[in-house]
Amino acid sequence: MNMKSKHFLFMTFILFCASCSFSQQVNKKNITLEKTCSFKNRKVVDSFKNQVGELLSRNDLYIITIKDRKYIACNLPVGIQSKSIMVSGDILEIFPTERLMGTPLRVTEAYSK
Repeated sequence: MNMKSKHFLFMTFILFCASCSFSQQVNKKNITLEKTCSFKNRKVVDSFKNQVGELLSRNDLYIITIKDRKYIACNLPVGIQSKSIMVSGDILEIFPTERLMGTPLRVTEAYSK
């Protein structure tokens, strides 16, 4: 493979990556979060940033599935229509005496897709 071909492939790859990143950012809509969280007095055990997940609404609960792991979001507003969401958040502890449908999550940033 000559130098021109390598340069062409490299530039094509760069443009492809840039267009993918741009399209992800253009289609995001910021979600205004609730100020209060229903999970009070819990320690933060971990956190993550900009993870894409599937959003499921059950009555007044929002369950976010990210990589086969379920989180119960405590501060998303009622009425989100999107099925896909990009979130950042703090993973909260689960008390030894409770059983939940997912791990408690305090969302710090959210975008619908």
